[in-house]
Amino acid sequence: MGDLFNLELITRSHITTCIAKVSEGPISEEHIVALAYLVLRSGPRLWISASNVLDNEALAGFSKHMEEVAEGVRYSLVNAGSHGYCLGWVEEVRKEFSKWGVTLP
Repeated sequence: MGDLFNLELITRSHITTCIAKVSEGPISEEHIVALAYLVLRSGPRLWISASNVLDNEALAGFSKHMEEVAEGVRYSLVNAGSHGYCLGWVEEVRKEFSKWGVTLP
């Protein structure tokens, strides 16, 4: 989906709808990985505001939301009872945001 967005074959609203649907509960590791890939493959263009700049507030909000969702994962196929795998994906997303020049709290 993110690649299709980058090729301008689908719109931002398609991506944001996907993010919203994947974020609905209950959440598993697969949801976290799907969110990460969706955001990473969509790239910074997904976060460009109407004034044509990166929307740091939206990026920070998404990062916080993803971390909260990852901490709430109840099902782990990789490491039962641990949030480490999911939080690792959150960290990958945060690293990519940093490469885009975004400073997150």
